[in-house]
Amino acid sequence: MPGAFRARRGAVIFDDLRAIQLRYGFLPKAELEGLSQRTQTPLYQIHSVASFYPHFDLVPPPKAEIRVCADMSCHLNGACELRAGLERRFVNSRPDIPSKHASPAKPIPMAKTKITASRASSFNPKPGTMSSQN
Repeated sequence: MPGAFRARRGAVIFDDLRAIQLRYGFLPKAELEGLSQRTQTPLYQIHSVASFYPHFDLVPPPKAEIRVCADMSCHLNGACELRAGLERRFVNSRPDIPSKHASPAKPIPMAKTKITASRASSFNPKPGTMSSQN
């Protein structure tokens, strides 16, 4: 039974973390400490669950997220220059502490603004639905 109890306790902690994330948009340290006291679970175990799952954020989300198209047509129309200009403009608002989800290939999210490249979904009409007369 101890294994079943431990699994149930982990499920409750996960549900509690999800509720905190929904309430605040991230997992504030004070809330994690309170959860640790309420469930009598060591804080390091709660933190290990929170940092393992990508659903949970340990830092507040950026106030704005800017996505710049990375498709070939956008690239040909200056998307790279636009993205570089935005990064130069907002570089001073970037925190010194990197996000837990940051990787070398992607920019570190900024405190007030997050700039990422995204690919537009391609448009593939069903055969016979587009006519050349339009």
